[in-house]
Amino acid sequence: MDSKMFQHCDSGHKLIRWKLIVHVCIDGFSCLITLCMCCDSNKVETVLGLFEESTKTFGLPSRARYGYGMENVLVAQFLLRRRGLDR
Repeated sequence: MDSKMFQHCDSGHKLIRWKLIVHVCIDGFSCLITLCMCCDSNKVETVLGLFEESTKTFGLPSRARYGYGMENVLVAQFLLRRRGLDR
């Protein structure tokens, strides 16, 4: 996967009644789905683990756009450590 990949990631809570949360990441250029997972958790550790799994398959994206939820804090820290502030 190209290192210029820009991921758009979000989680859907429409199935929260059944304790299911859908996490999805899509490459902004090719529209390739890099992550689509249904979990019972929206915790910080869960989101980071899913992101790390997708980077093993598709590589580390140049940039990623997540929602403003607190569950994305570790992903932001991970990308800042790996890619730096000049992105």
